[in-house]
Parts: sequence; C-alpha cells; structure tokens
Amino acid sequence: TNANQTAPFVAGTYEIKHAVKVNDYCISDTVTKTLNIAPSSMVDFTYPTDCIPATGIAQFGANAANQPGVTYDWNFRDPGSGANNTSTAQNPTHHYATDGTYNVSLYVVTPGCSGDTTFQVEIKRKPALSFSALSPICENADPLSIAYASVTNGVTGTGAYGGRGVSNTFLFDPATAGSGTHSILYTFTGANGCVDTISQTILVYPKPVIDSFSYGTGCLPSTGVVNFYGNATPGSAGISYLWNLGDPGSGANNTSTLQDPTHTYTEGNYTISLQVTTADGCTADTTETVTFNITPALNYPPLAPMCSNAAPVSVANATVTNGVSGTGEYIGPGTTSAGIFDPMAAGPGVHTIDYIFT
Repeated sequence: TNANQTAPFVAGTYEIKHAVKVNDYCISDTVTKTLNIAPSSMVDFTYPTDCIPATGIAQFGANAANQPGVTYDWNFRDPGSGANNTSTAQNPTHHYATDGTYNVSLYVVTPGCSGDTTFQVEIKRKPALSFSALSPICENADPLSIAYASVTNGVTGTGAYGGRGVSNTFLFDPATAGSGTHSILYTFTGANGCVDTISQTILVYPKPVIDSFSYGTGCLPSTGVVNFYGNATPGSAGISYLWNLGDPGSGANNTSTLQDPTHTYTEGNYTISLQVTTADGCTADTTETVTFNITPALNYPPLAPMCSNAAPVSVANATVTNGVSGTGEYIGPGTTSAGIFDPMAAGPGVHTIDYIFT
C-alpha cells in the first residue's frame, strides 16, 4: 500500500504490476513491467591450504554456478613469473618458485554483474629429494657414509637417514646390517612443515669365512715338504687363495695361489698367512706361527770286512744329508755309542751296526 516497495528476489525474470487505488470505487489501470534479475557474480573458489607438490604447482579453482558467459581474471601476485602471473582460466594452475604468502585476487564477470575478491594463500612446497645410487660393499668392510641425498628445489630444513645398520651420524655398518639388499630411507622435514621421504638400496656382499687352514704336524718328512690345505665359504667356486708361506728366502716360491699348495722347509719357526677373496672382492685372512721339525736324512756307507783279532776301529762315518742338527749314536755288537767297533768283542760273523740320530 506504500508508494515505494522493497522485496527480496532471487535471480530470474519477474512481472511487476502497479495499481493506484483512490477509494473503493476509483482504481487506476494496472501498469506492468518485466524485471530481469541476473545471477550474482559471487563464486566459490578453491586454493591450496596444505603443502603443494615439490614441483611448486598450485591448483586454483572457481565455480560460478555453471552460468554461461562468465569470465575470470586471476592475479597470482607473483610478478617474477612474468606473463604467467595472470590467467583467464576457470581452474588455473600456477608455478611458485619460492614459499611465502601471496595475496591472490580473482575478478569475475557474469552477464550483468561483476565482482572481485582477494585471499591470502600460503605456499608451502614439499621438498624435492634426490638420492644417489650406493655402491655395493662387503660385509666385513668398515662403516661408510651414506649421506648422498639432497634437496633439489631449494626447500630448507633438516634431513635424517634410517635403516638397518645406519647410525645417527649417517654411517652404514655392513657388519650390523648383514649380507643382502637393504633399504636406506632419507626423510626431510622442511622449515615450512612439509615432509617427504626417498629411499635407496645398498647391496652387502657376504664375507668369506676361512673354514680350514691346515698343514702337516709332527716331524716332517726328511724332504721338508709340507702340504697345506685351505677351504673357505661361501663355496669354493669364485674364491681365490693367496698364501704367504713365511719363507722369503725361497724367492718366488714363498707365495702360492693354489688352494692346497706345498712348500719345502728347513727346520725353524715360520709365520704363514692365508688370504681368500670372493668373486665380489670381499676378503678374509688368517695367520699362524708354526714350528717345523724335519726328520733327518741319513747316509751310512758300507763297512769293510775285518779280522776278528784286528784292533778296534772307528765306524762313525754316518752322516746327516739334509742339514738337520742334533746328536747321533751308534748301537751294535762290540760298538760304542761313539762308533768305535771292537771285532774281538763282537766275534766272528756279520754284525749290524745302527746309527740313531735325534
């Protein structure tokens, strides 16, 4: 009933009628107008609220209720990106090279309406990680550094390594880890709170074990030859042997690459070592100090016949031919330990005289 009227409307087309009533008997003609109310240019928009990928690509979006003829004008407030600082796409992406807070603006034009908005976007990039390949290592090798991971997109923060055999100083101990393939993890926590992890593998070759290292014991043959025997695991295939026989005076014969070599010794003390190497280059060794005693090699020439009434004679002409030192004595009928033979005491006949050398 008032001359001026207000009423709420939603987007659409309306027919508005207006009439003037003076009294119950006098009413004016009705005036009709068509009212078109365009949809509001208000839109729903989305932007990153958490860590974005390490590439720095941020996804934005706008929704204008599927209206036709809508245009968008984004400003990402990143002037260093040049022409890429703006976009007319409805759902654009933008590459941010650095972390920070950006006042991103959006201007929207719908048929008959327009509007803009600005919102703060905190850009936090995940760290981009790289982890160089780790070389294989022998199980009995010394601990080594595995700190070869890096951040490649400039995100600052701190990193830590983890895995079997990894210390808090980023050293990998193959003996603790054991043989096999192991995963090493690198976790980086950015100053912006974004976290990512990368892994690398390291192969640990099994260490060889010398199962046996044996040689002749007791008195050696008079030749002084010693037989050595070596055996190692894992398996003998692919394992090489290197003996140092502790006898440098023998020249080139002092070493051998045979699994079971022989060597000729004189009496004495010798330090003998054996090193084995696997096909993967892993080694093990052992050393022993050995005393070798050699059986003496004796020569006793034939004795000439003699008369039973002859004077005592020396039969001490036996010799040691292989250089073994010691003492000897003679034993037999009519014979003293010093090798004096008395034929009268022995009497007629054939007698055996022994020479014993110790």
